[in-house]
Amino acid sequence: MSDTLAQRLTLNTALDIGVSLLASFTRMPWRTLFASVGLLWLGNVCVSHAQSRPSPSEHVSKTAPPAAMIPEAQDQPSPDPLRLIDGPAPPVPPATVARDSRGRATVRAFRLPDGLQLDGRLDEPVYGEVPAIADFIQGMPNEGIPATERTEAWVMFDDASLFVGARIWDAAPPSQWIAREMRRDAAQIRDDDTFWVLLDTFYDRRNAVAFFTHPLGGIGDFAITNEGNPNGDWNPVWDVRTGRFHAG
Repeated sequence: MSDTLAQRLTLNTALDIGVSLLASFTRMPWRTLFASVGLLWLGNVCVSHAQSRPSPSEHVSKTAPPAAMIPEAQDQPSPDPLRLIDGPAPPVPPATVARDSRGRATVRAFRLPDGLQLDGRLDEPVYGEVPAIADFIQGMPNEGIPATERTEAWVMFDDASLFVGARIWDAAPPSQWIAREMRRDAAQIRDDDTFWVLLDTFYDRRNAVAFFTHPLGGIGDFAITNEGNPNGDWNPVWDVRTGRFHAG
């Protein structure tokens, strides 16, 4: 399939976002890999919004309530992160993915002790020491059945960044891979052989941000609102490097 790749997404902090991971690889319309994963688990910390922010329509009263009505901070129990997961419990290390009978999956991201070299080679020890996220399923044309091509993925983070690495196989020779466009966000990139990552940072399954790339390293991204309304003007700072290996 396409080349190996590692994506570096620069975020304010990798520990303050609750995310769902959605990854897909499309080679041709009839050969599509599409996987939907429930909740991303960063190390030993479940990163999901425990408390919602007030909406713009909510107003704070200018009149302070009596002191007796203000609960002490220590009386406010911290929410149990496990109760926030709409899916199977986090995988127990060293496993990186857990699935339930309904086909839902929760994946575990792991902390990098020394960062990551962004070169597309995927030759750091971590790729041999940490089990890959695998056994992806199709979204189309045959939803729910195993993918026709093998894909392995890793989700990693450090204090500043979130990393996604993938090793993607393709039975077709490189001459048949489709990667024709290098302009950012060009519509043609979506028709090429692409690897996608979507982050549902509100964990509401309605809003997300999407990142995708192809074997030559062309990139695209957009924001999704209310399960649609893609905003291609959303252009965050991130980077990608691709490379080849013997089978993809």
